[in-house]
Amino acid sequence: MSFTSHIDELYESAKKQSGGKVADYIPQLAKFSPDLWGVSVCTVDGQRHSIGDTKVPFCLQSCVKPLKYAIAVNDLGTEYVHRYVGKEPSGLRFNKLFLNEDDKPHNPMVNAGAIVVTSLIKDWW
Repeated sequence: MSFTSHIDELYESAKKQSGGKVADYIPQLAKFSPDLWGVSVCTVDGQRHSIGDTKVPFCLQSCVKPLKYAIAVNDLGTEYVHRYVGKEPSGLRFNKLFLNEDDKPHNPMVNAGAIVVTSLIKDWW
């Protein structure tokens, strides 16, 4: 099976999932149809494939947190980044603005941690 055929098969399988609902408590997300579905893949060896509603702009929300963290770690190193943000789960909701016992956000995936990580990224990003 080719790369694109495999992605298409996975796309069709995932598209059939109907559980969940649009997060209507977030205004930007409440505007979107739950029927929109698209996937774009770029592999490390340069293969690219897109299928579905990939041209429809959408709000990234927390999906961007791992990307920002990866950029910060790549540019600055893990040790430097973790001088300002912790590595452990908080046990709290992602949107709570609490600090750990070291006066740092618990990790880069909670809102407080993502804000700190964003502040570390170079201006030209």
